[in-house]
Amino acid sequence: MLFLSFKRLKALVLSSNKMSLLTSTTSSTNMQKFKVLGLRSCNLSEFPSFWHNQDQLISLDLSSNKIARKIPEWLFSTGTNSLEYLNLSYNLLMDFEHNLRVLPWNSLGELDLRFNKLQGPLPVPSVSIYSYLVSNNQLTGEIPPWICSLNGLYALDLSNNSLTGMLPECLGNFSAELLVLKLQGNNFHGSIPQTFMNGTNLAMIDLSNNSLQGRVPSSLANCVKLRFLNLGENQITDIFPLMLGILPELRGSRLEI
Repeated sequence: MLFLSFKRLKALVLSSNKMSLLTSTTSSTNMQKFKVLGLRSCNLSEFPSFWHNQDQLISLDLSSNKIARKIPEWLFSTGTNSLEYLNLSYNLLMDFEHNLRVLPWNSLGELDLRFNKLQGPLPVPSVSIYSYLVSNNQLTGEIPPWICSLNGLYALDLSNNSLTGMLPECLGNFSAELLVLKLQGNNFHGSIPQTFMNGTNLAMIDLSNNSLQGRVPSSLANCVKLRFLNLGENQITDIFPLMLGILPELRGSRLEI
């Protein structure tokens, strides 16, 4: 690969071009250390071998390719203390090699694994995460307690998986920064927590297409920045909650109760 001969190159972005990337280059400990790699839509079918020993990466984008295999164990040592952005969305990724689930990147802020074929429980990020997007996979299990420790999160998208169980009580108050909460298209049951706190920044809540029961929580009245609310396709039994009428930013709601 020609670009790998440029020893002072720190950022390589080849995304969205009409090209196919040769990935069989032999990895070397003497290869230059990239900080930014952008290989979106490069017709890749495997992880490039020159990623080995890349311990200074800050941003890595491999989205919209054709990688149909497990996420390799060696990737977990890539940018362990530096990686802030990881986008592997819109591939055919099936799982993590050796069933690794605890993500090692201490500084990771944005994780995008949407539209793959990932199975098993939710991957565990570090507390530095602020955007956690894993929708449209085949993930299973319940929402784990560690979600409640992500107090800097502003986007949580677990939609269109096969997740089960009850929604955690911390859901409405674990992060004052949370803007987007998307849990639709799963198998959650039980009631919606009564824990939406004053001062929340929530602008979008989608809990549709689950098996949620009970009443619409009155604490939703605290979500004064809410613009979109979808509770449709559940088993909620309630009259139309008048408190939703006082939300000044609410543009659209779908309750079907």
